[in-house]
Amino acid sequence: MTQNEKKTHATLDEVTLRNCKLLHITGVFAAINPHKNISLLKRAATIAKDNGAVITFDPNIRLKLWSPEEARSGLTELLPYVDVLLTGEDEAELLFGVHDPTQIAQACQKYDISTIAIKKGEDGASAFQNGELVHAAAIPPKKVVDTVGAGDGFDAGFVYGLLNGWTLERTLKFSNAIGSLVVSVYGDNEGLPELGEVLTQLGEREFIER
Repeated sequence: MTQNEKKTHATLDEVTLRNCKLLHITGVFAAINPHKNISLLKRAATIAKDNGAVITFDPNIRLKLWSPEEARSGLTELLPYVDVLLTGEDEAELLFGVHDPTQIAQACQKYDISTIAIKKGEDGASAFQNGELVHAAAIPPKKVVDTVGAGDGFDAGFVYGLLNGWTLERTLKFSNAIGSLVVSVYGDNEGLPELGEVLTQLGEREFIER
């Protein structure tokens, strides 16, 4: 490890990493400064995983930040640390050269990734875990205003399902519901819903207007 890497790694809150149940990492942070940040993400994932945490990863590829070749090279370095991959079809195609859910799952076997969720926008989402492939249809929003943040909302829902030990099917439906709510509001984070709103969207809680 170089001196620069030691200085970079020293910025990590290792106490928090050792005590977390789940660490979510994203390709956007990697893309901002690949040489520095990929090393930092590897170190953070190693500390968390060595202490029993689950590592979730969204490639979140932004080609304005790096080229397809740079993204593929940099992000595949992180895959051996990942337990749960949350990816779009186009991102999986860039990383693995395939977009079919079964083929994506096969490509992930070499990295020992246990769970893969594939976001398909208006076509819903699919997930693969322990040999089981599950698909959940999209939940139509009342209106589509801004699609920015829908993928992050999906990720939040999937992580929530993981932490609560839900089935893959329920987790996917819950994640899709959040994505549906997010696209009906302008902004990255403004549309992220409260739990009650998601349950209402799923028809599990009655909406009472006061």
